[in-house]
Amino acid sequence: MSTASTDDAATIRRQMAHIRMELHADVQGMVAGAEEATDWKHYIRRYPWAALSVAFVGGFLIVPRRRRSVTKTAQKAAEAAVAKVRESTELPITTTAEAEKKSNKRGLIGVAMGFLGPIIFRAAQGYAAQYVENFIAQQGGLAAMGFPPMGPEPVPPGAASNPSRPKPSPSPGSNPQRHF
Repeated sequence: MSTASTDDAATIRRQMAHIRMELHADVQGMVAGAEEATDWKHYIRRYPWAALSVAFVGGFLIVPRRRRSVTKTAQKAAEAAVAKVRESTELPITTTAEAEKKSNKRGLIGVAMGFLGPIIFRAAQGYAAQYVENFIAQQGGLAAMGFPPMGPEPVPPGAASNPSRPKPSPSPGSNPQRHF
């Protein structure tokens, strides 16, 4: 009986080895199937028209829609507000086309004044500020407030120097005749 039991054990071992090989092949097949299921290139190769349709629909949903122009929306809102104001004040209604014609009548001179107007205004401000400063300095307003005069002190006619200002005394050891 010992030979029957060794034959039975060998048979069982062979069956178990065969089952392990089949199990290993089944697992490898499942891994390959899972990789294929997650590979997007597989679906594009196998179903090209369906993949193209899905891409089109996805792109349509992802890309934002075109927005209306802000200027057109603002212009319509402004026209509505002007219409309501004119209705309440009962003034004649002018369209935007009429307003554009009036603004186009400005022409080259209007454009030039639009560019040169601020420059001329700043120059006039500078001249006015300079005039006011000179006027205040002439009136002695700055000296009365404790500020030194802005320009050189005026010398009275016929006087060689200003008597109110003492001459600086030479420092010891310096030559008063020497001028650099």
